[in-house]
Amino acid sequence: MNKTLIKTTRTLTPQIYAWWTPDIPKYENWLKIGYTTRTAEKRISEQASQMIIDKKVLWHYDARFMNGSGYFDDHDLHDYLTRIKKIPREEGSEWFDYTPDMKKSEQDFQDFVFQKFEQTDELKHQDYTLRKEQKSAVKQTLEYFQNHQNSEFLWNAKPRFGKTLTTYDLARKLEADNVLVVTNRPAIANSWFDDFEKFIAWQTDFYFVSESESLTDRKTMKRAEFINTTLDNDNAKQISFVSLQDLKGSQYFGGGYDKLKWVRDINWDLLVIDEAHEGVDTFKTDSAFNRLNRKWTLHLSGTPFKALASDKFTKEQVYTWSYEDEQSAKQEWEQSGEDSNPYEKLPTLNLFTYQLSQMMVDKVNQGAKVDEEEIPYFFDLNEFFSTNDSGKLTYEADVSKFLDCLTKNEKYPFSTPELRDELKHTFWLLNRVASAKALAKLLKEHEVFSEYEVIIAAGDGNAEAEDISKNEASLERVKKAIEVNDKTITLSVGQLTTGITIPEWTAVVMLTNIKSPSLYMQAAFRAQNAYEFEEDGELKRKENAYIFDFAPERTLILFDEFANNLKTSTSNGGGTSEEREQNITTLLNFLPVIGEDSEGKMIELDAGKVLSIPHQLKATEVVRHGFMSNFLFANISGIFQAPKIVLDTLNQLQTAKEERTVNKKVELPRELVVDETGKVQVSDELVINKTEAIFTPEKKIQVAQVIRENVAKVAEPTNTRATEEFVKKISKTVASQATPELSQLKIQFENVRQSDVKKIQTQIEQKIQKEVKTVALDFDKKQVEIKQEYERKAEEAPTATAKAEILEAQKVELDGIFANYQTAIQEVVVTQVAEAQQEAIKEQAVRQDERKKKVVEDDVRDHLRGFSRTIPSFLMAYGDRNLTLANFDDYTPDEVFEEVTGITEEQFRFLRDGGDFENEDGEIEHFDGHLFEETVFNQSIQEFLNKKEQLADYFDERHTEDIFDYIPAQKTNQIFTPKRIVSMMVDLLEKENSEIFKNKNLKFIDLYTKSGLYLTELVKRLTMGLKDEIPDETERITHILENQIYAVAPSEIIYSISKAFIYGTDKAVKFDSNLKLYDLVPSAQAGTVKEKLAEIYGDENLKFDVVIGNPPYQDESVGDSTQAPPIYHKFMDEAYKIADKVELITPARFLFNAGATPRSWNEKMLNDEYLKVLFYEQEAAKIFPNTIITGGIAVTYRDSTKKSGAIEVFTNFEKLNAIIKKVESENETSFSTIFYGQNAYQFLPIFHEENPNAKDVMSKGHEKDVITNAFDTLDFAFYDKKPDNGDYIQISGRQNNKRTNKFIKAKYIKVHENLDKWKVFVPKANGASGMLQADDSARIISTPLIGEPYCGHTQTYVSVGKFDTRIEAENAMKYIKTKFARIMLGVLKVTQDNPAPKWKYVPLQDFTPNSDIDWTKSIPEIDQKLYAKYGLSQDEIDFIEEKVRAME
Repeated sequence: MNKTLIKTTRTLTPQIYAWWTPDIPKYENWLKIGYTTRTAEKRISEQASQMIIDKKVLWHYDARFMNGSGYFDDHDLHDYLTRIKKIPREEGSEWFDYTPDMKKSEQDFQDFVFQKFEQTDELKHQDYTLRKEQKSAVKQTLEYFQNHQNSEFLWNAKPRFGKTLTTYDLARKLEADNVLVVTNRPAIANSWFDDFEKFIAWQTDFYFVSESESLTDRKTMKRAEFINTTLDNDNAKQISFVSLQDLKGSQYFGGGYDKLKWVRDINWDLLVIDEAHEGVDTFKTDSAFNRLNRKWTLHLSGTPFKALASDKFTKEQVYTWSYEDEQSAKQEWEQSGEDSNPYEKLPTLNLFTYQLSQMMVDKVNQGAKVDEEEIPYFFDLNEFFSTNDSGKLTYEADVSKFLDCLTKNEKYPFSTPELRDELKHTFWLLNRVASAKALAKLLKEHEVFSEYEVIIAAGDGNAEAEDISKNEASLERVKKAIEVNDKTITLSVGQLTTGITIPEWTAVVMLTNIKSPSLYMQAAFRAQNAYEFEEDGELKRKENAYIFDFAPERTLILFDEFANNLKTSTSNGGGTSEEREQNITTLLNFLPVIGEDSEGKMIELDAGKVLSIPHQLKATEVVRHGFMSNFLFANISGIFQAPKIVLDTLNQLQTAKEERTVNKKVELPRELVVDETGKVQVSDELVINKTEAIFTPEKKIQVAQVIRENVAKVAEPTNTRATEEFVKKISKTVASQATPELSQLKIQFENVRQSDVKKIQTQIEQKIQKEVKTVALDFDKKQVEIKQEYERKAEEAPTATAKAEILEAQKVELDGIFANYQTAIQEVVVTQVAEAQQEAIKEQAVRQDERKKKVVEDDVRDHLRGFSRTIPSFLMAYGDRNLTLANFDDYTPDEVFEEVTGITEEQFRFLRDGGDFENEDGEIEHFDGHLFEETVFNQSIQEFLNKKEQLADYFDERHTEDIFDYIPAQKTNQIFTPKRIVSMMVDLLEKENSEIFKNKNLKFIDLYTKSGLYLTELVKRLTMGLKDEIPDETERITHILENQIYAVAPSEIIYSISKAFIYGTDKAVKFDSNLKLYDLVPSAQAGTVKEKLAEIYGDENLKFDVVIGNPPYQDESVGDSTQAPPIYHKFMDEAYKIADKVELITPARFLFNAGATPRSWNEKMLNDEYLKVLFYEQEAAKIFPNTIITGGIAVTYRDSTKKSGAIEVFTNFEKLNAIIKKVESENETSFSTIFYGQNAYQFLPIFHEENPNAKDVMSKGHEKDVITNAFDTLDFAFYDKKPDNGDYIQISGRQNNKRTNKFIKAKYIKVHENLDKWKVFVPKANGASGMLQADDSARIISTPLIGEPYCGHTQTYVSVGKFDTRIEAENAMKYIKTKFARIMLGVLKVTQDNPAPKWKYVPLQDFTPNSDIDWTKSIPEIDQKLYAKYGLSQDEIDFIEEKVRAME
């Protein structure tokens, strides 16, 4: 069978056949009567090949009753022949003795299928033979119980092990008289009774005793009826069934109802706890079981994972039967040739794992937060299906896309009607209730999934009984939905994942990041229930069940753990790689894994692929993100044992975090101790000292008092609930008092959070609760035993006096154990508090150091990413298929390696390989190195080279990307221009010059090539354009490369990259003389680029017609990337000297007369009649991913032979350009004339005279500035309230991210001309308010506020006006808030900065009552007046209304 095809069911041909053989004398007149679900002929022929004997087929028929009551199997027929027809049968086989007449067998068969026999109870009874594994379970348990009285045992067996029948057999082998079965789920009671009635009742003296409501439709025996039976049958035994809820509800087991006293009174031989993994850890449950008198306890669990029992059971106390065991037995039985395979009906699980991150690349790019850790480039299913505050899916559009993929992409499970018929009923797992509700809504609205009935089964973690009842209710809703709907989807959050059977489910869809192999497979087993059904007159069986998963990088690791953790030799990461791979191979025989190959095709994975694909997926992510991925690094914690030379090397690497303006150094905190395994070590001395410092003697006295007070409140518990509440209350109360305050922790620890306080409190509380619970349970048991004993004595007392004496003696004894109980609680709480406090402080110390460790490790990764981002450049320039981590340094020239990475090859080798070093004491030590994950590193290299080969032919127009999409920026000046932008620029060039690519004499040059993309795009266009003039393609391309295309590369590696790319295609001739290696930045600075080109090309007469490209933006030889002066304007000037036609992509700030380029140059450009803007984009990241360039990006074109008109004022909107002209035609004064800058208010010398320490916290050269954070750094000079004495003025500013006002002595502040006037304060920076050029509407400025007389401001604000009246200031503020004023501000405001020049195009208004504008109106009404004043058209008004957000 092709396992990559989804096929859930098989049509059966159930047949009974009979054959005999003359070749075996002992079987003379014996018949083998067998059963098959194929054809009898095929099955018998298979047996013939296994047994080389002559087979005589006597008869074969369909295994179906003729009265329409359905199909049967050989067990039913065999049992009928044995017990009704009394035909002798060979034990353990299918041979029946029909001496002397074998033909009689056919009549017996006919009698059976036509049911020609009396329907008696005897027909319902069957004997049983345990399977091998069931016998093993009974044998192992029996031996353990016989050697260990009052002991416990666990059957850790997956569903369909046959636990009920096997338990009954154990009870018989134990010769038990009293067996009690307790389950957390009453719904399974029927299966216990049905097996009892069928296999046990008719052949033993056992009776099934139960008064459970779940068995009302079964003929069980009441307790009283059983007592009566024992009067007539001395051998009567009982198997009693009680629900856990009923048991806990009984007053004899800690509840409040007078029931089940008889359960308490009996000394049970065997207690069976069914579904032991559910609900057995609560106080009530423990108390109930604690009161049961029994010899042995058998726990039954449906989750076959040893971890479940690791803390309670030894290896000798556990019998495990796993999925692998089951499927292996199924296979062995099939290979044996025997019929009646007991495992035949159990489906095979198949795991299909899809790479959802390929579908949702954008979400992967964002990274995810997993277990409170930010993981870059990680796809998290839980996050993907998260919801927002309104209950909608956060990524609803992407989830819709996911659903579309499931139903339309042919490799996905619901993509065709045929597949949807195979998967009619499925079980989908999520991790949040809100996610399930939101997804259900989306499914119901989906064009395909709307035909499915969607059921939500979501638990909310409430009380145990409530959760159980909800689980049962969900189960019934699912069953009902399946009964009445052809297709269903059950969305589960924590419900129906264990111990339930929905036979119709054929698949589990994993939409949650389950990390535990046990929980994962436990949920997966929900689809593996046996299921046979009739459809269109045919019998069908579920042969395959499926798991559909969408995170292979996690799933395949879980598969590895699942395959190996059930084996002692390989659990917990143990064993050799060969052993682990063999275990995976074995499991794959029974649980095939289907995954995507490199081309996205679904294939069956072998063990090697299961182990390697997670690495391959990581490699794919590494390449996708330009090698700036933490997947490349290993052994980061080894940095704490590293010598100084390693730290120095790392600090030479520039960090890869773009948002960091400073290259943060890796520094190891002196007090941080990390061992060789990477674990934080905290000394006992430190813990003791900190514990003593935090928990002072006064604190201990307070805690002791609380303990005494609470212990004094201990009352003799009346029931379990009271005891449980007491345990919780004393634990919580004492822990609350014993937990230090946040302020106390902050004295001893750094970066303490309130959550740390909560963790400490929880830790203390849990420790107290655990030990007090033990004391309480012990008291509870003693109390019950005493009451039970005295109750018996009282019943036997001959007189009332004797009875009274007995009750008095009971009181004395109970008082005694109660006093001991109080004392024990006092002692245990005191002890546990002391221990818990010290443990908690140790954990806090570890927590603090773990945070420090993480900071260091993150810094190391940041620096290593600074190195790894250079790898693609090296691969592009020098790489081949033999390059690996081990020989990486052999491929790169030494000087290029150091120039590009910042470290030498020797330093790199030390990071990679480690080595010996001399420590500070002159001793030789060894550093292990291995900071790189070699497997992922090497696979990432191959993955990149695959991409390089795939995209090598730049003539292939089918490519939607290029290799430079996978090479990150190395330096600010080496950002590769995306192919789509290059293509757009060449399109724009052709639009300006329609015949340009048909001229074989034109010469094009890129003055600062970084990739060769501009040249390859020009080569393509010229190749097409010159087709008629130079028909031969090879000759044409040769001509272009030799005579028309030129470029200058600024560095060795860029030169090599460009050369490899331009001449890497088979179509390109290997002529590279026109590609030169030279950095033209110094020439641009000197204004001699034209002359330098003549020099490097050796031709003074060489003329260029077109300059095109992306020049460097900053001169990095001066300052770092945040302070380096611009250089692009120099390149623009030089380009204009070189060619008539120049098209360049550069920062756009100069178009707004902003930025660091000289204003005179900006104005020159804006007034250049030959210059035009062909393209503008406000958000630079849309052009250059992950790059911030304030003011946006522009493509300019200058043709010195063609006037296009001066730009003068640039905006990207035609309507705004028209508005500007209309406003300017009024020749009004600019609003900027009444603006005062952020330095309007400054400190006078007297401030520093009286506060000499102020300069220590102020930046050099800014001693006069009332800086934005003045309220914090100069807090000694400011007052929250105006002092009563002295002369003070008010200053507006910000503190703790809030606007606030403070007071300062008036003599400290220079008197400004508007200090004693009314004015308006406007925030100096308005980053969050948006820009006019953005896609969405923007506010453009933050909310202004009124400045009263004698109120100044910090540099947070600029001020507007010096008004005599408040009304004028209010009118000015209204004007600032109008959409009209803000649209005019947006003309020049393309950064967050808000100085006076930006307001140049905002016309000044009259703000007095005499104004032509009625300022008493609302802002929208004022806007309408302004629109009318300047004669704006309706289209222009609509433009303003759409682009500017209202401000009230």
